[in-house]
Amino acid sequence: MEVQVQDKFSDALLEQILSDVDFSDKELPFLTYTAEGDALCATIIAHARVGLCKFIYAMFSRWLVPGRTLEIPHLISLNFQKDGQKLNLTEVKIPFREETSLQEALYHLRILENEIRIGANSLYHAGRILELKGIGLDEKTALIQERLAHYVYRMPQRIDHDIFAMMQHVFMTGKEAFRLPRSTAHLSRIIGVMYTFYSDLNKKIGEDPSDRHILLKIIRPKLALPIGTQTVLGLFVGLNFIKEHEVFNQKHLLEAVSNFVSGVRIVEDSYIVRKSKEGTHLCLYLEIEKESGYDFTKHEVRLLKRMLAHRLRHSIQHLIRPIFMPRNEEEVMKHIVTLSKQVRFVKDLPQVVIQFEKVTDRDLIFTIIMVRVILPVSQKIEELLSPSKEGLFITVDRVKNVGIIRRKYPKEAAVLRVRLPSRSFLRQDHSIDLFSARQKAACHLESLIGEFRDFNGGMISGQMKRLKALKESVGDQGLLLENYFHTLEPKEMISIWKLSDLKKLYLQLEECINMRFDSEGIKMAKVVEENKIYCVVGSRNPKDITVEHGNLPSSELIQFALTVSGVHYTGYVSPVAAKVPLAV
Repeated sequence: MEVQVQDKFSDALLEQILSDVDFSDKELPFLTYTAEGDALCATIIAHARVGLCKFIYAMFSRWLVPGRTLEIPHLISLNFQKDGQKLNLTEVKIPFREETSLQEALYHLRILENEIRIGANSLYHAGRILELKGIGLDEKTALIQERLAHYVYRMPQRIDHDIFAMMQHVFMTGKEAFRLPRSTAHLSRIIGVMYTFYSDLNKKIGEDPSDRHILLKIIRPKLALPIGTQTVLGLFVGLNFIKEHEVFNQKHLLEAVSNFVSGVRIVEDSYIVRKSKEGTHLCLYLEIEKESGYDFTKHEVRLLKRMLAHRLRHSIQHLIRPIFMPRNEEEVMKHIVTLSKQVRFVKDLPQVVIQFEKVTDRDLIFTIIMVRVILPVSQKIEELLSPSKEGLFITVDRVKNVGIIRRKYPKEAAVLRVRLPSRSFLRQDHSIDLFSARQKAACHLESLIGEFRDFNGGMISGQMKRLKALKESVGDQGLLLENYFHTLEPKEMISIWKLSDLKKLYLQLEECINMRFDSEGIKMAKVVEENKIYCVVGSRNPKDITVEHGNLPSSELIQFALTVSGVHYTGYVSPVAAKVPLAV
């Protein structure tokens, strides 16, 4: 099978064809064919473009006679100019040994004629036509290469020839299972978007390496599956890392999406990722579908386009090294002695200290030290303990007698170990919420032994209640609200301050985050209400901002310091009369 692509036709043939054709846009592409002896001869004239000859060859060789692949010993293609237009002239000649085969070819060519005209006029439609008729992976790869070459030709300032390196990476990562159900247009789009995301990230990082850069694009492609066509959601994400040991992958992206659309899962073999050699940034592509099988609604897609990029900022996980520190038994004994002194009467509540001990790859472990009075109706501590439905377990390390009340009722000290699944207490940024874990352990202990006094957790309990009230007042804003709350100073005053003051200061923080920097790299949100100043200042350098409260008591000044996306924010609430200076 031989294909000849020559630089010129015979002058007589070219002049004869050109004289019979009107080269207006309405006439092109032009197709004429006839039977000459035992051969079919066809001539196509169209606007010159990449891949036209290959498309014509595929249509004539594979689809002219269904079920047969024809040899085309004579195919000549020529690019020329006419009236300022760059055109292509292709001549095909196919011999047939039997007249019935020739007539069959002429009959089917009448059916293919319209498809050949459409494909000759459009690179996109040529790829779609060949895909609908069925092409192998090698042919699909060739069509994608042609499309990418077309991108380079049309957008040389935006796309360079190294886009083919991205193509190779995508194909090596995705392999056959990734390419088969996806059209050439879809695969070309994946390669093109990942290439531009990667280039844009390099540029943004070069301009501002300390800032977090997030790129997001959402598409709705169709997959050609054995059971039929299925519409899924395709997500392109590009982001950079600004700290050591940061991690982001398909698991984190799926969890971020699940905050807005429930019941979603990853389409098998759809995950493609390209990381920089230095590990400073990555681009990824992932397809998701609903477990129910239904399509994503327009409202869900709009919600993801509006909110997902912000959520991704808090979905990047920061890995930390595990800490090795054996439990300090001397400290345990000191707590036993202290709690024993607190239990002096028969009716005294059990005294409890809850301390974080360590974290493993799966569990959080707390140590509980408890001293209680043993009454005739009291059960043994081992009989009281049972696992919770959430997978929380309390085990007994040791139990000992530490005294007696009224020479009749013994005091018992028990050292317990609580094990909780760490995954249940992961925040949006995959950090572990020890406050919530501790509260969970305390609540479970109370359900087992009844009311007790939390000796070292009274302030923590008050703070958690205050945070819950603030969330209900503002509307749960996720990590930003929690991080803001936990940086408020002084800690001992959090339960006393007015909830309205904490809310107004937080709203100033939100406003400051959304503001732009001035020429000096500073931004400020400030408001005066009810004889109080609510002020928040943002700067890329924390040393640029200081709050000097002079002789004002700390109990009358609410302040915080927080870093968001590489920008340091400092804020305060103070009486107007105090005139707290903010040095910038």
